[in-house]
Amino acid sequence: MLRLNTFTIIKEMYVIVDIETTGGNKNTGRITEIAAIKHDGEKVVDTFETLVNPERPIPPFVQRLTGISDEMVADAPLFIEIAEKFDRFTANTIFIAHNVNFDYRFLREEFRKIGMEYNRRKMCTVQMSRKAFPGLPSYSLGKITQELSITLEGHHRAGVDAKATTKLFEMIIKKESQKDLFDLNFGKPDFALIASPLIDEELIDSIPDESGVFRFYNQKDEVIYVKRSQHMLTDVCKKLSEADSISGQELLKDLHSIDWSPLGSDLLSQLDEAYEVIVKKPLFNAGKFSIKPRFAAYLKTEEDTVELKLEKIIKGQKAEIYFTSFFEGLDYFKELSSSSSIEIQYVKNGKHNTPTLDLTSSLEGEGKSIFPEKKYLIIDEGRSASEKSVVFVRGTHVIGYGFVEGEGHNGYIDEDDLIKRFEPIPELELVIRKYTEKGRFQEILYFD
Repeated sequence: MLRLNTFTIIKEMYVIVDIETTGGNKNTGRITEIAAIKHDGEKVVDTFETLVNPERPIPPFVQRLTGISDEMVADAPLFIEIAEKFDRFTANTIFIAHNVNFDYRFLREEFRKIGMEYNRRKMCTVQMSRKAFPGLPSYSLGKITQELSITLEGHHRAGVDAKATTKLFEMIIKKESQKDLFDLNFGKPDFALIASPLIDEELIDSIPDESGVFRFYNQKDEVIYVKRSQHMLTDVCKKLSEADSISGQELLKDLHSIDWSPLGSDLLSQLDEAYEVIVKKPLFNAGKFSIKPRFAAYLKTEEDTVELKLEKIIKGQKAEIYFTSFFEGLDYFKELSSSSSIEIQYVKNGKHNTPTLDLTSSLEGEGKSIFPEKKYLIIDEGRSASEKSVVFVRGTHVIGYGFVEGEGHNGYIDEDDLIKRFEPIPELELVIRKYTEKGRFQEILYFD
């Protein structure tokens, strides 16, 4: 055990990592440099650093930012050539980085591309810094190192940034205010506070620290809490350790059992969480989901006219498409107006002007829709290196999801093979749209 001041830190080995890349998207970008510093909680014990050939040109603005040129990486090893060494270097460690999800997801994707799994527990020095040093104007690495007088000369080179993050990490663990930090992230809950005989250390140890969704149930087998998580074990332990609050005490009192679903894909986790929160209304989620439809496009048919109107959600009335805000809907109407050469009219509706498109002439016949029900599949990463997740969508209805196995599989899946199906819910439509707009998926496959 390592003792600092009057508190005990769990005996662990840490690895502080920084990477440089050709771009910010893990699906299209590649790594150009990796640095990793192994730390035992007191001192640095080993280092790993190398340039990496990304097998594609480095954009000029990235070259200016990092100072890493195409010439510098031309003779550098490919990722596949250093993957096993890096895997061994970071084995049995806690993965730490500044804005950890960026570095971790990039590395995990690089491993997936060569058919290897990479799973580590992780901690973020941004989050830890907010607790250790509250009230700073910024927690970016460049700004916080200035505030704390940490050397950062040559920012945006992996080795320099990893060393600065290591100094930051050392300052964090020496702060007495951080005495519960490691317990909060990786400590086991106090089982004496949990009345259920079904929840013990053996159960907790069986929860994978992977991406997915976990659920808490009461004795009637009703879902009382559901949450998506990049690291389920860490977040379950954290939730079970919130006994200081009234709601935390009530949850522990009602809790009877736990289950979880490793999903691999962020998209699947978002869909799963949204559906269960909205449909099952778990008591300790309060029926809330972060993405909420507030406006919608409604098709109005009166006599010989067909109009599309942007209005606030009308309860019980079917909409063609949903939006989180008026301005998101207005942007959609402007785009539709431009593509169809139909001018937007602003029709007086009480105190407001309602954006309206007259579609009478463009529909050409009864029953025709400007929203044809195209079917498509969103293909993304799965639960293992050789697996793909597939979300089945028809029009705006998210039908469900499943998984396909095999390197050469094109991602197609029949509706009958979906492992989870959804009823039509506007929130799922919004999740899909926002996810695809960011280009975070691997592929979209359209079919008849």
